[in-house]
Amino acid sequence: MVNNEVKLNGATEQAPTEQTVAISSLTTLTSADENIVHAVLTLPGIVGLAFLDQTIPLQSPLQVYGWDAGLEIRRSGVFVASVTQVLRSMPTEFYQLEFGFGSYRALLRRFGTGDAMALVRQAGKDWMDEEPQLAAFCRVAMESRSAVLLMIEAHQQRILETGVADDVPRVDRSVFLAAFNRLSEIAGRYLGATIAVRHLSRSQPMVDCLTGVTIDRSGRIVMNPSTLDPALDSLMLTPDQRLAFLVWIEEFVKQCSKIIRNFDVLAQKEGLTEEEYKLLFDPAP
Repeated sequence: MVNNEVKLNGATEQAPTEQTVAISSLTTLTSADENIVHAVLTLPGIVGLAFLDQTIPLQSPLQVYGWDAGLEIRRSGVFVASVTQVLRSMPTEFYQLEFGFGSYRALLRRFGTGDAMALVRQAGKDWMDEEPQLAAFCRVAMESRSAVLLMIEAHQQRILETGVADDVPRVDRSVFLAAFNRLSEIAGRYLGATIAVRHLSRSQPMVDCLTGVTIDRSGRIVMNPSTLDPALDSLMLTPDQRLAFLVWIEEFVKQCSKIIRNFDVLAQKEGLTEEEYKLLFDPAP
């Protein structure tokens, strides 16, 4: 049963743009989109999720997945009934809200198409810091539903069989920052340092995993030694850091492209190596 605690996280304004994108049945994902899905599935405490359709009967959910022995959402209609109950009572002006389900927390996110997604995680974990990751995940899920479901199914099966998730993609932090800084340098060359720094600042995700990452006057992204051990420069990016950087880069390129059309293509021609371009725009899983 749903407990009485319901925490509204939506806003009274219109839901984000991704809510109105039509869901497709595409069966392939780019490497970047695979990384986005993987990063959400491996967020700390994530134990399951469901894709539901508001227009179908309560007993007929679309897809429900779970990989925690203490949460039998795959075998029980209680979870679906709980999500449906909350969804039906959800104010129309809200696109998402959080509610308790036993000892777990669920985040319900409604799409403009009539579908909804519910992510479940262990209690004590906060959703707010993951907003950029969740927004990116929703976009991919709506654009390529079938491919995303295949990844989720494989993730679920792997954990149920082995008890552990698949290996997390690892990227050297110093190598990634060098590529990002080269992209920033190219932006500064064409837009001027002041505008490049402004775009970098406006597009940077405000998430905990990027605490200590700063931008200097020249547009160089650096690790702040006052909040991070300088030795971290030689270590690997965590999955959430990697995704946050990719979200940052995507938004930064959008800002630059408002002035210079297809800025990412220009950057590849004007300084980014093939390896750097793949790392920033089409990272391998």
